[in-house]
Amino acid sequence: MKELITRTITAVVLLSLLLLLTLKAPPPVFFGVLQVAIALALWELLRMVNLPLGDKVLIFLFGALISLHFYMPTLSLDILTYLFLMTTGLFLLRTTDKEGLSQFPFRFSMVFFAPFYIVFTLNFLFYVWRAGALHLLFLVALISIGDTAAYFVGSLIGKHKIYPVASPKKSLEGFLAAVAASLVFALIAQKTFYASCPPLFVYLSALLLSLVTQVSDPVESLFKRAKGVKDSSALLPGQGGIFDRLDSYIFGAPLFYLLIRYFLLPV
Repeated sequence: MKELITRTITAVVLLSLLLLLTLKAPPPVFFGVLQVAIALALWELLRMVNLPLGDKVLIFLFGALISLHFYMPTLSLDILTYLFLMTTGLFLLRTTDKEGLSQFPFRFSMVFFAPFYIVFTLNFLFYVWRAGALHLLFLVALISIGDTAAYFVGSLIGKHKIYPVASPKKSLEGFLAAVAASLVFALIAQKTFYASCPPLFVYLSALLLSLVTQVSDPVESLFKRAKGVKDSSALLPGQGGIFDRLDSYIFGAPLFYLLIRYFLLPV
């Protein structure tokens, strides 16, 4: 009971801050706060993998360049990636000795995987917000409602496990509850605060996001299972870490922005 109260208080505080930030913050402030959250999520991921300090510095540097691309699109991401690829190769050539040679493929891969997995994907939240504050609120509400439905239905009647290794508590019953709850919420949203958006866009977004986020979460869980920890950190009382709270948006935010671009934004 105490854990549930703590979890609820943290959720209310986070929701209040999110509403204030989403509705009132100017772009530089919103982007800056988002970068802090992304950096913390990236730090929590790197805590769960064994990498030298120099590699972690490279990862944060590449992450910063990716973020700059989202704030200043004139900075070409393909050129930045190529230049960083060359820099990383030169760095690892100088720092890899024979004893650590077996770790080279893992280290080289992580330097590029981690920034794209965390920084590239989560920065699409900035694009979603910039397209309209209501889009971000819809996304957050949809994911929260779907996760809540999956948790309670799965806890009560969940019997058929779908990710026995990654997320043993996730069940087919919970998965279907998340999809159903997301569609019901989309129906309500389209009739109320989200009425300006085409029904097809709203319902298709709800369906696809409810499916994708049920994959995004277990992928994050695999890192925790490999490390043998329950949460990515204890930063948020009762809620785990920032990585735990943002895991559904890793696959969800880019997809939702693509739907916004296809259905709503002028070509």
